[in-house]
Amino acid sequence: MTPHELLIAARALIASPDNWCRGAYWIGKSGKKVKDIKRAVRFDLIGALARAADVRPVDVEKGKNAANEALRLVLPGMREQGFYLWDAAKVANDKSSHEELLELIDRAITASA
Repeated sequence: MTPHELLIAARALIASPDNWCRGAYWIGKSGKKVKDIKRAVRFDLIGALARAADVRPVDVEKGKNAANEALRLVLPGMREQGFYLWDAAKVANDKSSHEELLELIDRAITASA
């Protein structure tokens, strides 16, 4: 998948507030963290990109892959400004409203088209 396709897939995973979470990469039906991402029903930004790309969360931040490129599109310039992309993603997810996060993703989708 391309970064553009991953952004669209990740957005679809968290399009509803019922499928988005804060404070964890993903959680299961019980409302608790689960080890297996494939059993998850709610995702944060990194978790949604990891699920869409079928990679581990660490690969989203540090990998040389489409998921990492997609995250850079959501948070442009963060690395260049001295921020760790991982930290910026957690802050963007956990301190933003659901609507604000979707707006960040939508801008990245537009920029990657």
